[in-house]
Amino acid sequence: MPVRSVPYIVCLIIAMLSAQAGGRSVQAQVQDLIRGHDLGNAVTAIYIFDLNDKTELASINADLQMLPASNMKLITSAAALEIFGTDFKFATQLHLIGAADWTSRSATDKSNPSPAGTALVVRGDGDPAFGDPKVLKEHGLAPEQLLQEWVSVVKKAGVADVSQLLVDDRVFDRQFVHPSWPQDQLTKHYCAQVAGINFHNNVVHIYPRPRKLGNTPRILLRPISPFVQTSNFAVTAAKDSFWIDRKMGTNLFKFGGGVTSRRNEPLQVTVHDPPIYFAHLLADRLGKAGIPVAETRRVRNGEILPDGRVLYEAQTTLHEVLTRCNRQSQNLYAEALLKRMGRAYTGTAGTWSNGASAVRHFLGKRLGITAAVISIADGSGLSRDNRVTPRLIVRLLQNMYADRKLGYDYMQTLAVGGETGTLRRRFLGPLSGKVYAKSGYISGVSALSGYLVRPGVKDGSSYHVIAFSLVFNEINKQVPISTIKAVQERIVALVDQAYQPIEMAAP
Repeated sequence: MPVRSVPYIVCLIIAMLSAQAGGRSVQAQVQDLIRGHDLGNAVTAIYIFDLNDKTELASINADLQMLPASNMKLITSAAALEIFGTDFKFATQLHLIGAADWTSRSATDKSNPSPAGTALVVRGDGDPAFGDPKVLKEHGLAPEQLLQEWVSVVKKAGVADVSQLLVDDRVFDRQFVHPSWPQDQLTKHYCAQVAGINFHNNVVHIYPRPRKLGNTPRILLRPISPFVQTSNFAVTAAKDSFWIDRKMGTNLFKFGGGVTSRRNEPLQVTVHDPPIYFAHLLADRLGKAGIPVAETRRVRNGEILPDGRVLYEAQTTLHEVLTRCNRQSQNLYAEALLKRMGRAYTGTAGTWSNGASAVRHFLGKRLGITAAVISIADGSGLSRDNRVTPRLIVRLLQNMYADRKLGYDYMQTLAVGGETGTLRRRFLGPLSGKVYAKSGYISGVSALSGYLVRPGVKDGSSYHVIAFSLVFNEINKQVPISTIKAVQERIVALVDQAYQPIEMAAP
């Protein structure tokens, strides 16, 4: 660094730490910015805090309880890091129980009669990433290859036929859908059911394939699911109007409308009862490999099974789950984390209720009595029963950033403005700092919370960090969400500009 006179350095540091641009505070600039946009009747709640100087930069309705949308994931993921620890791994296992294992169990448990033959047990751990195509791709696999690996280990174990294929999903309860989720959107991928055994994001990918005009198009399902019932009323047409419907409580799919062109990107529809769906997938692949399965069922509550032998264990690191949860805003991941925390907290099946209790306990330890302002309904923010204040979010961001053990890992799970995840196409304008944040959207709600990390004051080797939470509720349909997002990005840019050095000539 070139040697400067003392007065120059003093002036430079004062200019950078003043958090003012043109002599006006960040608070005033943010207020003017919001007043300068037609946001209808939207309710705005904002809190911005300098983590280095411990100074408040802007506060507008900071203690107002707001719907956080996917900003709820910031809280869920922080709690999961502390409760599980960075070394935690989800593990989905395939167990082989032979006739001798059943006989041994029956000698001590007369209430459970022994089935004849060999049984396979899929034991779930609530892993949301099991069979996720994007996660598997990072490991050089596809969902079908994973299924074939399971078939292969069964073959190598010398199994000729399976009397029972059992799914043990008791790590969670069997309430797959939160009661306050939007009932008209339950077939959408972001409303995927949450279970102790999840596979392929608990959705099926559907590819309509046109034929000659007027003919019935082909409909491809991935994973291939021949056991799923389908009714195809669609037609190859000049105008695309294809639609999909799944009857609630079933895996009965109905297709209709017009199919015009071949789709490369799939349409995603949720499946009902993911553990049983996966059991049918595995039974189908075993049967095709010459290993017939006589019966497929769920393990009953209270049923005692022999330990048997572990044939396969699929593991997913907590870091992978948190990154997919925060960076790509996967709702299933946040909900599985919440229920899994409930399991760890109580030792009983994970539920939305005991998961929320685990998170409240975490917040109480971290933030004290002020954390009582939060209302937790689910882990992803999809429910409209969640309530959080921007001040609480920023206090948690501050607390996590100061955590030498977990802080770095936490920040690295967030999307980066202009680079990754849900922020890849945002913050494309010039910024001196880098934005690590979580966006959020449900109908009438838009939120953005996270960190602005700027180069340090003196030589750029250290960092200046500002935590922010910008939450907008009750957004009218007449106000485009793009307008709200632009305001959020402009607010962050104002903070970034407030810390720009004012060049002064050395005396």
